[in-house]
Parts: sequence; C-alpha cells; structure tokens
Amino acid sequence: MMTMKRILILFTALFAAGSVFAQSEYNLRRRTLFEVLPVLSSDIVFLGNSITDGCEWAELFNNRHIKNRGISGDRSGWLLERLDPIIEGHPKKLFLMIGINDLISGASPDEVLANIGRLIDRFQAESRWTKIYVQSILPVNGDLPGYERRKACAPLIVPTNKRLEALCDEKGVTYLDVWGALADENGNLDKRYTLDGLHLKGEGYLVWRDVIKPHVMVLYQIDYKWDSIQNVLAYSAKRFFFCFIPMMWFYALSNHWARMLFGRLDSFLLLEEK
Repeated sequence: MMTMKRILILFTALFAAGSVFAQSEYNLRRRTLFEVLPVLSSDIVFLGNSITDGCEWAELFNNRHIKNRGISGDRSGWLLERLDPIIEGHPKKLFLMIGINDLISGASPDEVLANIGRLIDRFQAESRWTKIYVQSILPVNGDLPGYERRKACAPLIVPTNKRLEALCDEKGVTYLDVWGALADENGNLDKRYTLDGLHLKGEGYLVWRDVIKPHVMVLYQIDYKWDSIQNVLAYSAKRFFFCFIPMMWFYALSNHWARMLFGRLDSFLLLEEK
C-alpha cells in the first residue's frame, strides 16, 4: 500500500514537472519567434500573457499595425527578460496586461507592481516616444467547476489594480480599467465571457475591445507631452507631403494650362479681328 502511494506521489510530481517544462518550452519558442519578427515605429504592441496571446488583435481592430506579443503562462518577471526586441522597434503604442499568473502562483502584489514599474522605466528611458497604456488585471471566477483554486487570488486583484492605477499616475502613463467591464455584480469574471474562469471567450474580447478602442484608434492626442507632440508633427508632415504638396502642384499645373489656353484664345481672336 505504501509502495503504491509513493508511486502515485512520484507520478504526480513528474506530471507537474512535465507541465512546467511544456509551458517553458512554449514560452521559449514564442520568445525566439518574437526576436526575429520586427516591431516598427508605426506599430501598436499588445504585451502580456495567455489572455493577450489568445486574441487576434489586428483582426479585432482591423488594423495591420497591431502586433500581438502575448505569451501564454507569462509572468511579470519573465516578461522583463524579453523586452529588447520591442523597445528596439520604438513602437507607437504599448498596451500592457500582466500579473494574474503571478498572483495565482503565489507572488505578492508588491512583486507584480515592482516589475511593471521596471518595465515602464525601461520604455521611458529607451523608447520615450512610445505611448504606454497599462490595463487592469482582469477578474477571475473560481465558482466554475474544476477551477476553484483561482478563488485564492481573487481578493488580491482589486487592491492590486488600485495600486497599479496609482503607479501609472506616478509614472505619467495611462491606466485603463478593463476589470469593471468584465466583472459581474459579485466582482467575479462574468460567466458570459469565460469557459474556465480565467481566459476569455470571443464575447469577452469584444467587451475588452470596446473599452480600449478610443485609445487604440485615435490618430494623435494633443496633451502637451513630447510623445504627443511628436505624433502631431509626424501626422502633420504626412498631410503636408501627401496632401498639400500634390494639391499645390496640381494648382500650379492647372494655372499654367489655363494661361496657355487663354493666351492661344486671345491670339486667335486678334487674328480674327485683323
């Protein structure tokens, strides 16, 4: 009996280790992919864990400049290790959502906030034109059968989000509350939007999209910050080169043709009078 018990314990441990390895392998494969895929200054990057990874953001917003850099199972500390390819591309905007895997695994809110603060600091130091949007940690639902263990981290989410909002104010970046749009009256992830109490169904992503859409789709914002001024100047330059200059060229050419036409007409009338 004791031998059978030991075998079961060993089997459980090996299964858990295999799951961790598989997750790490997926994380590594995605990292290597993102290292060779370019990020451009015109891009909008969505960065996070499986909740970000699970959406086709470019299709959802019908915007080919959106790049998905979510990795399933990612945590805030691991995310810090894969920022280089994104920062080096100096994307136009960054939409970040991270932290729920940290809390589920037993990490403290202090650790999550410290890592997010380091991420913001890196972007502000090395890619200061990037507009940063930090999204709230989403609610979970531990009432669904088979997913009760998520109840343990549920009470931490709202306090962590409040501190996250304060951190964004301190760092001068934009905080977006997506939690409120997806939570039910009890503060759980609404069952209409999930199958497992953590990840979103299609309807949930539509709700998320509607919350952040004004920030994703806006052409530029005038808020007297250097990043916004740069966006305004870039947009104005595009309008100048692609709208104003062709219009002026067309006006000058049309004026030239009109002068030639009227000149010939005037010459013809003078000949008729003679």
